[in-house]
Amino acid sequence: MNFTVMGGDPARVRSEVLVIPLFDADLGDKRKQPPALATADKQLQGLLLKSAAQEGFKAKADQTFLMHTHGNLPAARVVLLGLGSRARWNPEA
Repeated sequence: MNFTVMGGDPARVRSEVLVIPLFDADLGDKRKQPPALATADKQLQGLLLKSAAQEGFKAKADQTFLMHTHGNLPAARVVLLGLGSRARWNPEA
């Protein structure tokens, strides 16, 4: 399995899976959402965050949410990866 870590516009990343790491506070105010999350949700007509919320995704540590993009993004699937609280997070996590 090959992994590539990179920043940039998720609307241009061709991959099998696009992983968007999120702190629990990133799901609050839409104006403060990470750009990757906002872009991916926009490309998916708002269904990414709506579906994640319906499934109970709150970006808790080690929590994940997977969604197929059905061609609305170059990546085949999007995974939201919960990191938990920003104050408690460390790189080893």
